Amino acid sequence: MTGSLATGDSSAKKPESRSPRYPIKAESIWTISGLDQNTNAMRSKITLTAAPPRYRSGGDWYYDGDNGYINLYEVQQGTRFQVWDISNPERLVVCFIRQSYDNAQTSYEGVGLSGSQEEIDGLFAKLSTVYGGSCRATRS
Repeated sequence: MTGSLATGDSSAKKPESRSPRYPIKAESIWTISGLDQNTNAMRSKITLTAAPPRYRSGGDWYYDGDNGYINLYEVQQGTRFQVWDISNPERLVVCFIRQSYDNAQTSYEGVGLSGSQEEIDGLFAKLSTVYGGSCRATRS
């Protein structure tokens, strides 16, 4: 993995003793439902681990899960986040949420994509805006 602390890469961020402004509850269960960019059904579930989130460059917080993860991006006013199911490397499932995370809210509308990592990366490379299906990420 390039840029990791294990490789000795001096450009890698050292662990910080900071906390996210909008923390997501550990061990919460997230369900992704809806349609992907090809109108195929998406149905996934991940459970976040008890581990604290890891800070990555640019205000990005990584929350690890049993078969997926959440990336939460702190922006000037609020957040944006992504809920990923990576249990099947041939069909990753992601719901991109373009609204702020709120601990009192349990359901979020977003843009749904699925496919291999190369397919998802290709959609980002071609488009300035991500277009996909309509998804919902629900926390329980």
